[in-house]
Amino acid sequence: MRYVDPEAALLYEGFEEFLDPQVWATDGTASIIPDSASSPGNQCLFMKAEGTLTSSKTSTLQQLTPVALDAAQVDIWFRDISLGSGFTGSALLDLRFYNDTGDPIGHCRQAAGRNLEFAFQDKGTHTAGSNVYALEGWHLLSFVYVNGDDSMMSVLLDNVEILNAIERGAFGTFATMKLQLTGPWMGVTARGYFDDIAIYDYAER
Repeated sequence: MRYVDPEAALLYEGFEEFLDPQVWATDGTASIIPDSASSPGNQCLFMKAEGTLTSSKTSTLQQLTPVALDAAQVDIWFRDISLGSGFTGSALLDLRFYNDTGDPIGHCRQAAGRNLEFAFQDKGTHTAGSNVYALEGWHLLSFVYVNGDDSMMSVLLDNVEILNAIERGAFGTFATMKLQLTGPWMGVTARGYFDDIAIYDYAER
């Protein structure tokens, strides 16, 4: 049984019905399907990006309705993320975060064969001691962002911190996020299942 708290979230998406086009936008292969790995009747978001012989492909889920938080927690449940690799490169899972002026705060990246990475915009990369691809069953990936003179991003896997990044300077009030899968060309594929995306005011958690 996965723990979620929709009533406490400022924004919540359980993928049980169609996506509200005022709140979310999708591109590429991103569709709501029955979730065979959970209880009957549940649904989730399936995403896939498969590169062709001549070009890379992406699939995205973009949050359109902004929030305004100097301390934000973003929860995303996922399962069975598969990231292929080949001589053209590795498939990628990217989670990108934006502030209230539309500028990037930073991004979290998972590539095949590597551990999870996070970088604030125009800053160095911080590397976790864990990865999130090829894990079976449902898992919770959480991001805690605090904006300030020293800004912080903490990444947790199943409520255990696996990465903590602190950089000097403010990166802005958290507003929106984007989930993206990229499959490089020559048929390299990224795929995964996602559910119960929630954004909370971390100051009230």
